Amino acid sequence: MKHLYLALLLVLGVGLSAQTYTVEGTVEDFHNNAPLSGAQIRLGDFTALTDSKGRFVLSGVPRGNYTLSAVHPSCDPLEQSLEVRGSLKLSLYLEHHATEIQGIQLKAKLPRQEILKVQVLGLEKLKQSATENLGNLLSQLSGLSTLSTGNRISKPVISGLYGSRIGIFSDGVRMAEQEWGIEHAPSIEPGEFDRVEVVKGAAALKYGGDLVGGAVVLHSPEFPRKDTLMGMARLSGISSGRGGKAEVKFAQSFSSGSFLRAQGSYKKLGDVAIPSHTLDNTGLREHFFSVGGGRKTLTSGLEISASSMAQDFGIYRGAHLGGPEDFYRAIALGEPLYVDNFSHEISAPYQSVLHQILRVEAYRRFSRVGKFSLSYNLQHNRRKEYDQRRGELEGVASMDLRLISQNLKLSHLLEREGFELESGVSGGLQDNFPNPETRARRIIPDYYRYDLGAFAVATLRLSEQWKAQGALRYDFQRYDSYKYYDTGDWDQRFQRQYAHFEVQQSGARILVRPILDYSLFSSSLSMEYRNKERFGATLTLSRSLRAPNAAELFADGLHHSAAIVEIGRLDLKREEVYRAQLSLDTKFPLLEGLSFELSPYWMESGSFIHQMPSGVQSSNRGVFMVWNFEQIHARMLGLDADWRLGIVPGLSYEGNLSLLRGDDVGSSEPLILMAPARLTGGLEWKKPGSSRLTLRLNHRIEFTQKRYPVRNVELDLIEDGELVTRTLDISTPPKGYSLLGAMAQFQVNRSLGLSLHVENLLNTEYRQYLSRLRYFSPEQGRNFIFTVHYQF
Repeated sequence: MKHLYLALLLVLGVGLSAQTYTVEGTVEDFHNNAPLSGAQIRLGDFTALTDSKGRFVLSGVPRGNYTLSAVHPSCDPLEQSLEVRGSLKLSLYLEHHATEIQGIQLKAKLPRQEILKVQVLGLEKLKQSATENLGNLLSQLSGLSTLSTGNRISKPVISGLYGSRIGIFSDGVRMAEQEWGIEHAPSIEPGEFDRVEVVKGAAALKYGGDLVGGAVVLHSPEFPRKDTLMGMARLSGISSGRGGKAEVKFAQSFSSGSFLRAQGSYKKLGDVAIPSHTLDNTGLREHFFSVGGGRKTLTSGLEISASSMAQDFGIYRGAHLGGPEDFYRAIALGEPLYVDNFSHEISAPYQSVLHQILRVEAYRRFSRVGKFSLSYNLQHNRRKEYDQRRGELEGVASMDLRLISQNLKLSHLLEREGFELESGVSGGLQDNFPNPETRARRIIPDYYRYDLGAFAVATLRLSEQWKAQGALRYDFQRYDSYKYYDTGDWDQRFQRQYAHFEVQQSGARILVRPILDYSLFSSSLSMEYRNKERFGATLTLSRSLRAPNAAELFADGLHHSAAIVEIGRLDLKREEVYRAQLSLDTKFPLLEGLSFELSPYWMESGSFIHQMPSGVQSSNRGVFMVWNFEQIHARMLGLDADWRLGIVPGLSYEGNLSLLRGDDVGSSEPLILMAPARLTGGLEWKKPGSSRLTLRLNHRIEFTQKRYPVRNVELDLIEDGELVTRTLDISTPPKGYSLLGAMAQFQVNRSLGLSLHVENLLNTEYRQYLSRLRYFSPEQGRNFIFTVHYQF
């Protein structure tokens, strides 16, 4: 009996162990739930490939514990433990990994459906221009130029538009730093990022309805999910200014998805070298530090970061002249008056800027309902401008503005095969405080600005060749300010319309409290056709509404670092802009390959806000041009072209052309400060089969701007003991110019690299039409930059 019982147990055990099950399921893209065909599924010794609908079946699987893996060529592999105690039906979701496209590392986890007109500066370009500021970096792209104040301060211009019509986003944070100022350079350290994008098209509405020109989006590097320490040190010597820049960054990543990073840089330059001279008091000091950390996985993530940028810019002493005689001589003769006293010291006039950012961002992905993101940022901007003051006010800033900005944003991204919807809501608060201890007239008053916004961007794939995208955005903006006006000026310009804003009379001045509300609705529509990789076309139509910025509304006084007097208008209406842009790109099998892109565009606004010179103002601070804001009917037509030709293996040429025409339709005259036609390019050679040595020769041709409004001014001065009136030609643009540059880059080994750049190789003397200080000095001469780069 005992033996019979043992035999029964043995038979039963063999029967149980011989029982098998079926493991089946589907493999889908985590983001849009699209089925993934061709994925290899392995469960122990059992394997299968998914079919066109992402399905797989594994039959005859015995009971037990296994390791299940799923591998797809376009995705990160999936691996997990699985216990089989019966037949199973599984749903597996894979994550797309980063891909290398045309030598530019794109960190987007999935090829997005959205239609974007994007120009990209990749990591290699950023490394080659590590000592440049953001404005000069972007000027390498077609349709982009710079509006500058001297040789060290510049900001981007996109298709003739600048200021608050362009947003700059640092890892999702829209920079808020008194950007209304033409000479207010962005407080950006380009070395912090590994990719810079200029975004246009319907999807640009998600960044802001007022961004008629576009958005400049900067991305920090993504870190691998593995335990590793990465870092970089870079040291550059710069001949113009006899200074340099040092930069160090570290990052520790972990296999869990956690990471820590830190970066710092220091830059110091003395007076700018122009052909045959140096310009007095044009030095630069810059300190930057950032730190961050967080954890990012497929389904969730959290990141916290903080950064601080401190900058001191010397303003050329020859732009702040004490009397009308010197002012007339400087502009009429075109010779710089203060030169060749080289120094690294910075004295009045100069501007000092501190910009600090705290950013918190979190996201959570759900396979069925999409990705939700929540971000908060706090920015502190402190801008001081120093004039040459005497007595008890010596060393006291003439302008001291503190701007605190907060923004909260909740967004949602839903991705499905052939369809994508991104939406979000946001709120913001700005607090501007001009320090009264300056005892100078406040060019920008106290104000609070409240912002509420909501957007939606929908993309639909109509077929293999066609996509459509529509975007809607609504913004509400309120200014609540306190400002003093001269009573006579107030009564003449605004009292009849805005008497209800009056608070109290104070001597010859009156305090008013303007509360201004703007309701802004913007929309955009894009269509894209793409025939595989040989030809593509995108058409974008948009309508944008923008509220006047603080300077356009309230500016009233001397802007020291720009060396101008600015006068705003409280009665400016919202700016409405209509825009159309067509983008055509194609490739030809010429030599080693030719790619070409052509982008014509049209813009029209019956309420365009811009500045025009109206006269000259003399005071105990000096003689300065007066610029007034006004609203006009404007039209712009432009054309941008980009091309790249592979000539022979290792040798290529890339170039771009920008053409722009702007008109004041109401006055039948050209618009002021329209960038002249420009042709740039570069011939680059890399040793075939090796990336160790790179040589490049650059050229830049800027043509003379022959379309400009005439706004010459009258100036009274003393000549030979008599008072005379002279006409100053402040309208005629400078002559066109041609520049050459060169670069040599050598990678010694995997970690160590050397490079030498030469800017303005022929030491050409030239002036830029878009420089506010072109009346007083030429641009920078020949400049050598030697860089040692070590990466680990």
